[in-house]
Amino acid sequence: GGGCSSAPSLVLGTPSCTGSSVYSVGFTAQSGATVTASAGSVQGSSVVNVPVGTNVVVTASQGSCSTQQTASSPTSCGASTATYRVAIIGNSITEHPPYEGWGGPGNYGMAASSQSNDYVHRLIPLLENAHPQCKVFYTGAGAFWESAYRDSQSPPNYQQLFIDPMTTFFGNNYTTDLVLISLSENIEASLFDLSKFNQQLDQLISVCNPKPGAKIIVRNSFWANKEASDIAFQNYAQTKGYVFVNLDAIRERTDYKASQYSNAGVAHHPNDAGMQAIATYYWNAIQ
Repeated sequence: GGGCSSAPSLVLGTPSCTGSSVYSVGFTAQSGATVTASAGSVQGSSVVNVPVGTNVVVTASQGSCSTQQTASSPTSCGASTATYRVAIIGNSITEHPPYEGWGGPGNYGMAASSQSNDYVHRLIPLLENAHPQCKVFYTGAGAFWESAYRDSQSPPNYQQLFIDPMTTFFGNNYTTDLVLISLSENIEASLFDLSKFNQQLDQLISVCNPKPGAKIIVRNSFWANKEASDIAFQNYAQTKGYVFVNLDAIRERTDYKASQYSNAGVAHHPNDAGMQAIATYYWNAIQ
């Protein structure tokens, strides 16, 4: 302004969330300057309780001189504290109870050497790193869906297989941010029913209650001779705008199969390297 010899210095820090709907920004102002803010309130060397979505103009005044700086609001403060919910609906590659031919303690991905080496538990640390408040539900009960989807008499029991366990895990009225449909291996090719498949897949995804804008990922099979369902999953994803993960490059790879097991059913499952490969395909699709 007129007669202003030197404007007071004013430097703003990085705005940071202090709640789901407010943020604060620190400042350093010239000694003796008076600091005011267009929103929130000045406390010490910070402007606090600024509503998210409102940029704040900070002014340092000294005599007739003043300096203004604007801090941009964070886009959202809910995300950092909100729970990010993931539902993984799979078969024995995702989770299998204890089984003598496997020898593992069970309740994780069959043929992995330990729980931490199955694909789900390879993904969990990555998800938790990206979303500190992350809850990952996973189930092998999709194996029942793989055969029951085409049964008009007794279709999959969604309540018992999926809704009740997810309610127990997430709480009532749960919604999900990410859904992985990790199925195909047990879908009988010769009995494949496309219209029932599409109809029941809609139902399976809907019981996961994906939020608007949630990411939904489907994949094709780690096992061969599943072309009917593999193509159906790919077309379904394309039609719906979902993400399709293609396991063609690792399907039936001998170095990715758990051939250390004498039980043929177990040996057909991914070994630790196969589990890591599946996790990597998923992670690339999630990001």
